[in-house]
Amino acid sequence: MYDLDNTSLGLWVDLPRRMVLTPDFFRWFAETLRFDLMSIMIDDADPAVEFSWTEKDVERALKMADPYAIEIALTTWPYPDVNLLRLMEQKMDALLGVGPVGEWETDQEFNWQEDDVNGFANLDKAGDALVDIKGRLCDKHGCRNTMTTFTYHRENSPKADTAQHMDRVMVQAYATDERDGKPVTWDHRFGPGRMQTLTLNRTMKVPGVAAGVVELGVGHAAWNQDGFRRRVDGEWVVMPANDAMVASFEASLHYKPVAHNWWSAKFCYPQSRRFLSYAETFLVGLREAA
Repeated sequence: MYDLDNTSLGLWVDLPRRMVLTPDFFRWFAETLRFDLMSIMIDDADPAVEFSWTEKDVERALKMADPYAIEIALTTWPYPDVNLLRLMEQKMDALLGVGPVGEWETDQEFNWQEDDVNGFANLDKAGDALVDIKGRLCDKHGCRNTMTTFTYHRENSPKADTAQHMDRVMVQAYATDERDGKPVTWDHRFGPGRMQTLTLNRTMKVPGVAAGVVELGVGHAAWNQDGFRRRVDGEWVVMPANDAMVASFEASLHYKPVAHNWWSAKFCYPQSRRFLSYAETFLVGLREAA
């Protein structure tokens, strides 16, 4: 059904280290899901550069990933602040130097805005610094240079500044049944399938992506999938969660992404307190349908 032979499937991993750094988690990731890209959130949206993963933690993850050929990505939240970027550079140099980390991904969302600029003339100058830091460290340590952002962020538009200098853009096309406390219906522009079309049409206009020199990856939602309502014969019907996840995934395939990630492991891993069984069931079925 799906041709995924040359496509990475993965999760953003936002679970506690004690849960991730176990044989059970890596076995589940590789044997149950049959996924190959593990994007570990070593940072959070707080402006302080206080990574939750140490060099020893990264080393353990790499050793546990190796038998399964899982690619480890490290995801951080940069701010357009001269001192924070310098500190991030120092810490990432040490972490990337531990071993063969596959990817350094920066999450540029509400943290990467003009209002947060400090020590630079403007956001473009901060972007120049970020591009320089990431380019040098990724070259030095032989890892892929990636960023993630959301639908209406500047970095997912023709005006994108840093995205065009990355190796890959993993754009978040999250279709969820609720936004800002308001329901999202199946046929809403943010609904399953439509959200991917809206988002990725914008991504295809990002310099670099448009030229085919920056790889395209897509981020999907693994939560709030079981409440999409749709009119059927004049009546509102709640659609199955699996139908929503299928619609989102299949719409994105038209853009031929090289990778798919889901947010996030806490909704898909059975030992997580926020586990959603429909999310794991859908993900398990992807390789079976390939």
